[in-house]
Amino acid sequence: MLKLNRETFFALEKQLRDMGLDSDRVSFDEIKQNLSNPRKLTPTEFASQCIYVILAGGFSQKTAKRVYEKVMEYLYSVPTTPPLGGVGLRVCRPVGGHDFVDDTISPPTDARDSAVDSPQGGSCWHRENLLKLFNNKNKINAVVKIWENREMYCNGYYNITTNQKSEIINQKLLYLSTLPHIGKITANHLARNLGENVVKYDVWIQRLGVAFVGAHTFALRRKHHPYCKHRGRKYAPLRDKIDNGKLDPDVRAACDEMFACLERETGLPRGYIDVVLWKACQTGLIQV
Repeated sequence: MLKLNRETFFALEKQLRDMGLDSDRVSFDEIKQNLSNPRKLTPTEFASQCIYVILAGGFSQKTAKRVYEKVMEYLYSVPTTPPLGGVGLRVCRPVGGHDFVDDTISPPTDARDSAVDSPQGGSCWHRENLLKLFNNKNKINAVVKIWENREMYCNGYYNITTNQKSEIINQKLLYLSTLPHIGKITANHLARNLGENVVKYDVWIQRLGVAFVGAHTFALRRKHHPYCKHRGRKYAPLRDKIDNGKLDPDVRAACDEMFACLERETGLPRGYIDVVLWKACQTGLIQV
């Protein structure tokens, strides 16, 4: 079993800070503050969070941040509405970190012409330019769709209500998983970045959770769990059920057991614990 407790967690956190690695997209302190006291984001801020997790998938943090900065620099500098005709258009640019102002510009003639000729208008124009920055059609298509519909997506997220307060996070996760290029696991990453106290359950965290409860703990220990076979065995060990594409319920239970223990011992939100543990694995401070 992996020994993870209050002492080892805070030691890992200190090591990361001392190494200057105490950040995801933003610093550990900002993440902790956001999870402890989340605020309602503007549509532009909401879209930027969505875009980051889309671009980050499958890449190192360093690469993801570099690509994200280039993409957002472009998006902040272009019209927020399709460049049709010669009408002045609104451009969104960041001011003071969190606030945004709109300027009015006239798009270049070639941009207006290409938009008029294209059934997708400005979408086509943005897509072509963004592909020059990051040549991944699926991700860029999702980025453009989210950016151009950010008000609708943002309002949809914050307007989620339910009679049972305990169910609202599940409803939010379900909603986020329906956004372009946001799957179930990525939805957890996005929700955490939006201030929800949830964990990402990526492959590093799955390995940690399994190691925490014991690598050879058998998955089918719940009373009503159906039987299954895995490599000729009736009961599959948890370590064989780790899958970054599809989260197994028993692996998730192991992760939740680990987070519940560390929440009790540290008094910190599990979303923050998740970030620190993931970073410790990614940098090699924890070997699993």
